[in-house]
Amino acid sequence: MTRITINDVPEEVRAGLVQRAALQGQSMEDFLRRELERLAPPPSRSALLQSVQRRKEAARTRVEPSSILRVRDMDRACVTVVVRSAELLELPPMRIGSQSTHPQLPKPRVS
Repeated sequence: MTRITINDVPEEVRAGLVQRAALQGQSMEDFLRRELERLAPPPSRSALLQSVQRRKEAARTRVEPSSILRVRDMDRACVTVVVRSAELLELPPMRIGSQSTHPQLPKPRVS
């Protein structure tokens, strides 16, 4: 188990937590552990989507799908140019695992 320490908790907050724990017949440690367990699970997919929707509405902005696709295509074109240039320069591809990725540029020569 991991320990969590929280410093500088005001006395009135601590007292309130003790009271809430006592009302439920628990020690403060058990009460806080249960509350942390309740807070710990990640949000559901629908909660995440609702959060994104609220942020979009608050920002009052919209990115057009065509803009997203244009930037994606520009990025892919840059990668293609780098790979094609490496092929023309006959640079060996860099391998990670079993997949070939961007070419590995040669190390500069030190004279």
